[in-house]
Amino acid sequence: MAPNPYFFLAVLLFAANQMIEAAGIVVPALHSYLDDLLCLPIVLAIVLGVQRKVIVRDADYLLPASHTLFAVALYGLLFEVLLPYFFQRGTADALDWLLYAAGGVLFHTQINRQPGRKKSHSDHAEVAF
Repeated sequence: MAPNPYFFLAVLLFAANQMIEAAGIVVPALHSYLDDLLCLPIVLAIVLGVQRKVIVRDADYLLPASHTLFAVALYGLLFEVLLPYFFQRGTADALDWLLYAAGGVLFHTQINRQPGRKKSHSDHAEVAF
């Protein structure tokens, strides 16, 4: 079973961003928002891997959409409500909620798939113009 390339891309982008920041180079948009976009695809891919290998023991197992929605809500609540409320260092940012949601969509549509399965036309809703 080949690992999902979107997971590795997210990890690579996250690591590159951290190295750039550690070098003292701050690109404001990346500094403020890239981690928020990438965190759920990375975390949920790890959760999916643990579920497949350890808990469910089924290589075709997929996380339900409700789990992805729960993760989006949990991250938003923790990092945009509770931490800013209790710690001065945290800053609440409504855009972060949208980035958590976008990361959840990225995970659910690109990473949370059966191994080796290519998308078919039936996987997409057809839009008639």
